[in-house]
Amino acid sequence: MFYAFYKLQCSLLSPLVVAANVSKEIANSPFNLMRDLHFTRDMGTNSELFTWLIRGYQKPEWDIDTILVCCKKVVIDAEVVLDKPFCKLIQNTWLQKL
Repeated sequence: MFYAFYKLQCSLLSPLVVAANVSKEIANSPFNLMRDLHFTRDMGTNSELFTWLIRGYQKPEWDIDTILVCCKKVVIDAEVVLDKPFCKLIQNTWLQKL
């Protein structure tokens, strides 16, 4: 249910992201005569921050194969216990001590 609200929020904010990108480009344009004013620089910076916060990012890959336990390397196995559209619950199990 929360994922549906998240997707709804993203779709509702997409026109504001486009407007923020346009205002950022106008504020930073070399043809803008007022680009050196404090207000214009703040507008460009705020627009860039807004688009940076709203933008979605890809989740990094899980690449942890071993961990340290009592100064010894232990091989682990990551098992997906619960798979949802917005997350995966992973349980790590120790396979063997090296």
